[in-house]
Amino acid sequence: MDGDPDSEDGWAHRFASDLDLGQIRLVRQAARRVNDGGFVTITSGFVPSTEPGLSFGAAVNTGLDGFVPAAALEMPRGIRVNSVSPGWISETLESMGRDGATGTPVSEVVSAYLGLVYGTVNGQVIRP
Repeated sequence: MDGDPDSEDGWAHRFASDLDLGQIRLVRQAARRVNDGGFVTITSGFVPSTEPGLSFGAAVNTGLDGFVPAAALEMPRGIRVNSVSPGWISETLESMGRDGATGTPVSEVVSAYLGLVYGTVNGQVIRP
């Protein structure tokens, strides 16, 4: 791979690792290993077009958000697949010296995860 993360090879490598084929592989493995009626919740991250340098994150997270509803239709034995896509977390923004009011409070993100764990929804991308 080219050492430049902005080169074509760099983008391809980042896309494969960040789109993570890891999260997609997790869902695929879950289809074989999670108990009947179980669930998998992945994390994407809504990336608003608010500043330069976010196009890569937007591409990756949009891909994951599109993957979730399609994968949910393919899961066997009643296994549910959902995603939490919070965008910037208020507390993270504040720790970076930025305006936390433009983000999502971590308490809302936690509530979104808990709603998916204890709920019955399937194939949803939750944006707290």
